[in-house]
Parts: sequence; structure tokens; C-alpha cells
Amino acid sequence: MRKHLRIPGISIAIILALFHFSCKKETATPSPLPSGIPSLSTGPLENITPVSAFCFATSISEGIEPTWVRGICWGTAPNPTVPEHLWPLNPPTDLFWDFNAVKGTGVFGFSLYNLKPKTKYWVRAFARNKAGTAYGNELYFTTPELKIGMDLFNGIVLQIDSTGQHGLIVSNNLQNSVWYNGQYTKTGATSFTDGYSNTSTIVFSQKFDKEYAAANCFIIDLGAYGHTWFLPAKDELNLLYQQASKIPGLSNASYWSSTEHDDKLAWSQDFSTGKQSLTDKATSLSVRAFRRF
Repeated sequence: MRKHLRIPGISIAIILALFHFSCKKETATPSPLPSGIPSLSTGPLENITPVSAFCFATSISEGIEPTWVRGICWGTAPNPTVPEHLWPLNPPTDLFWDFNAVKGTGVFGFSLYNLKPKTKYWVRAFARNKAGTAYGNELYFTTPELKIGMDLFNGIVLQIDSTGQHGLIVSNNLQNSVWYNGQYTKTGATSFTDGYSNTSTIVFSQKFDKEYAAANCFIIDLGAYGHTWFLPAKDELNLLYQQASKIPGLSNASYWSSTEHDDKLAWSQDFSTGKQSLTDKATSLSVRAFRRF
């Protein structure tokens, strides 16, 4: 008599399951290849001021090809990113970036500008090649508040307005100067409160034929801040006297203001007494330049 092999139903289910599992292993999709974008790290941050900072970064790998650009992006929200088109550098937002077209690996860095005092910022390094844009790790920092007497924009903070973000800075001592260019003339610089307007009026009238107080203020630091420095007006100069204990390097000498009285006389201030007086324009006095920020 022929014997029939019987397999319980549960055994068939197990066999089918094992066969299905074996087939899935054999047809599994392989792991995706690396994307080829650059690899980099962000940091460290240095020289953090109320309005600027400096960020280093390291290009670890350029990816599948040399990078086209690399740089730093920063903003007032987490995970700052850069757009496809990197120009202009100063978009009308709270997101900023700077970059160059240097290739290769290694350390690089950029200044962070357009910062506001007492504000938190997030920053990341980035690099781009044909595979895409890569970002480094994210860092964050908070800018300190402005204080009178601190260094800022190649000067010293003299006054801070109600916003806590703007005001006046004063330069270090300039060379002693006469007020006029060698000729007694009435320039029309008569404002007691607007030294910038006075200075512009004086240099337009007296030109740059010779060195004199307003011209020496107007032409200093022609880089990023060219033609924004000025000889303070009478009331602005008195503000410097009032803050003298917080401003380093001031002497008990007399300082010129840009406020003119007539063709021969202009206002000066004696910092040993605080007295303001009319002084012959041919007198050589101390000079400090001001700048608004």
C-alpha cells in the first residue's frame, strides 16, 4: 500500500515565510552612494563686539570635485542658509553671508558684519560644488551691549541713543591744527549741534590746500568709513568734555570745535576748566574727530 506524506498546515506556513524572507534578502536595494557634497566644520568664533565678530571654519573635504565657493552665513534665526544666487551680499533681511572662490581644504574665516547689540545670532560655514551646498555645524552667540568708552569702528563710543544701537564715536587724538587754511574767511559753518554739516561747509569753502582741523578730520580713515568723520560742533564738543572721565587719552588742553563765529574767530573749549570761548582761527589747538554710527 502506497503511503502518503502529510505535512501539517502550520509547517507549510513556516516554509512559505522562510522562502519569502530569503527572496527579499536577495533583491534588497543597495545603499545609496555618498552625495559628493563638501564636508566642513564651523568655528571657533572670536572678537565678538556689539556690531561685529569673526568666525573661522575648516574645509575637511571638497567632495566629488573642488568647491566653487566657501563662506560663512549668519542670521537671527536658527539654521541660516544661502540662496542659489549669492549676490547681493546685503539682502534686506536679517540673514547675511560672505564668501570667496578659494579651493582646497583647510582653515578659512570671515568677518560677521551688520550685527546689532544685545542680539542672538546663529552661524554656519558653507561650501558648494556641483553636487550641491553643504553646511558645517551650527554655532550661536549673543552680541554684548554698547558702553561708553568701548572701542568701536576705529574709535571710542561717546554717546548711545535710545535704541541702544546708534550714537557717536570719537577718534583718538589727531595732530594739533589751526582752524583755517591760512586765510581769514567766513565759511558759514555756524551750527552749534551739527558738526558734520559744519565740516562739509568748511572743507567746501577752504578746500584741501593746507592742513587744518576740519580737513584733518574729514580725510582720516578713508577705508570703510571715509568722509564720515567730522570736527564736532560746539555742543558736541561739550558732550566730549562731559564724558572725559570715560574717554581715554584726553588731555587738559583746548580743543577746536567746527562752529564759526566770524571770519577770524571760532569756538574752542578748554578741557581743564570746561570753558568755551572764541579763539583766533590761526591758533593751533588739539583736535578729536567724531563719527555717527
